[in-house]
Amino acid sequence: MQHSKGKIVACYSESIQHANKYASFSKELLQQPIAQGKWSIVEIIGHLIAWDEFVINKRVPFLINGKSLPASPSVEKINKHAAQTALNKPPHEVLEEFTSIRSRLIEQIEAIREDCWVKEFKINDSLLTWTSYFLGLIQHDEHHFKQCADFLNKK
Repeated sequence: MQHSKGKIVACYSESIQHANKYASFSKELLQQPIAQGKWSIVEIIGHLIAWDEFVINKRVPFLINGKSLPASPSVEKINKHAAQTALNKPPHEVLEEFTSIRSRLIEQIEAIREDCWVKEFKINDSLLTWTSYFLGLIQHDEHHFKQCADFLNKK
């Protein structure tokens, strides 16, 4: 399992590098929707912050201790609030917050005991392991970072 844990940490570390690249772009560009009806880069990063906080506070501690998970929040409600909050902050602040919270998540992942990585748990109707859970989150990140890259490549 160490290989999977290492891969997950590496992917999350890379996501910080992706976000740090956005610091060189203007506020206007970072707050511009990436496509019609889509979020801006700042809103995308803001929603990643919200979900990292959720994982840090409402998933990892409960799963490590074998406790029942709190109910999942409304995805739409969390995303909408996170995007709006991010738009109301200077982009550099959002990027710094992402780096900080993502670094905390990496620290938590690194602290997960090896025996935890093979334990299965359920979220709603899905049977998962730590590896499958985090790889799913990473796929979500990669989707959004690709959207951002595609948008910036057109500029």
